[in-house]
Amino acid sequence: READLQAIIAEEKLKPEETRKFIAQSFTDGYVTSTGVAITKVLPLMPIFGGGAANRENKKRTVLEKLTIFFNKYLNLGGTMNDQPEEKKHVLYNLDTSSNYCGMVAEDEVKYQRKQ
Repeated sequence: READLQAIIAEEKLKPEETRKFIAQSFTDGYVTSTGVAITKVLPLMPIFGGGAANRENKKRTVLEKLTIFFNKYLNLGGTMNDQPEEKKHVLYNLDTSSNYCGMVAEDEVKYQRKQ
């Protein structure tokens, strides 16, 4: 996966750090966004005058296509694009309705008592 991403970055002359952030956010969101400033931060500097705007739009479209293909290729393989390993957390759910326990999801267990 890393080799594929590095190849895209090199081929399209993208900003490596911004590209990694963009892809990591895409995996978090579950889709590649084509709007907003996130994708523009990934693109290399290009002139915007003298026909540069059309070239920039073509570049944006090409980069989005490649990053979307990359995203779809690795979407269901698991893992993250972060360099740091994520801490695995286990959450237990108490579905027993017969007790007086009224806990909330993903919180430590707390016993609640009724006022008498």
